[in-house]
Amino acid sequence: MKQVCKGEGGIAVEQERQLRGDSDPEPGPEEPEVRPATDEEVQAAVEAFFARYRRVLERLATC
Repeated sequence: MKQVCKGEGGIAVEQERQLRGDSDPEPGPEEPEVRPATDEEVQAAVEAFFARYRRVLERLATC
């Protein structure tokens, strides 16, 4: 089963999972089709994640 989540900056993130007896549901009116993220969008999301991670670590170091 393919799971689509909205990630950083509205970028679609897909994960594939095998579930017993489950099939991929067809997107309904409340579930629009999403496009795959470009390499640039993925790189920007990764950089933003690590920037936030570094800030959290810096805050924890001051505790």
